[in-house]
Amino acid sequence: MGKIRFVFALLVGKLAEWALRVLAGRGSNTPGVIMLKLCPDALARFQMPPTVICVTGTNGKTSTSNLVTNILRSAGKTVVNNSKGSNMVPGLVTALAANCTLGGRVKADAAVLEVDERSSQYIYRYFTPDYLLCTNLFRDSIKRNGHSEFIFDKINDYLPAETTLLLNGNDMISGLLGEGRNRRVFYSVERTSRSTETCPNTVCDITACPRCHRRLQYRFYHYHHIGAAHCPFCGFEMPQSSYFASDVDYEAGTFLFHDG
Repeated sequence: MGKIRFVFALLVGKLAEWALRVLAGRGSNTPGVIMLKLCPDALARFQMPPTVICVTGTNGKTSTSNLVTNILRSAGKTVVNNSKGSNMVPGLVTALAANCTLGGRVKADAAVLEVDERSSQYIYRYFTPDYLLCTNLFRDSIKRNGHSEFIFDKINDYLPAETTLLLNGNDMISGLLGEGRNRRVFYSVERTSRSTETCPNTVCDITACPRCHRRLQYRFYHYHHIGAAHCPFCGFEMPQSSYFASDVDYEAGTFLFHDG
């Protein structure tokens, strides 16, 4: 019965996506809403492609997700992507439904899915991404997210242990995701000509060591709390990055990329 319900919901969702795209030039969320009304566990019923990459974080999700998608497509891969930023459950359902067979098999080599950081508990219960890329975590709208620690817990508490995490080595908040549980790979940007010795912003979301809670020291800031920090008391700092950029030239728009 569940399979029949899903197929019916998929047919309706595909028709709604086509009609909204042709008639209104949009339709990235509503078809998923309709499908979920008909089949609440629709997200669990898709046959996902061989590689699933989720992109989350406070800032830069859409840009990063689209960049990863373009890189994979340039390499000859077929990719499903919710490129317009509908990043909650209905948006993901819409993107997958528009690119799957009537049996629910997603027709792609990979799926690159932007995920709202607060939606983790509603998404990762239905499928396990191979990779989760987190851009950063900041305090956001006070009415919605309260504080960066609140957002951190929303992601960390629902991360599948099998997922490999791609984490920002310049962010001592999101860089703690999956510690002691997931495989973690770090990326970062070395000091640039625009980096500063003191925080250039009114708010710095992390000033105390996550381990001993004494004051951190920053070697430099890129912006807000994004930079390079260490604890002079207990020695805590972020793990060494496997991939990092250096020699950033803002005028020329170039940098050196280091692999390992």
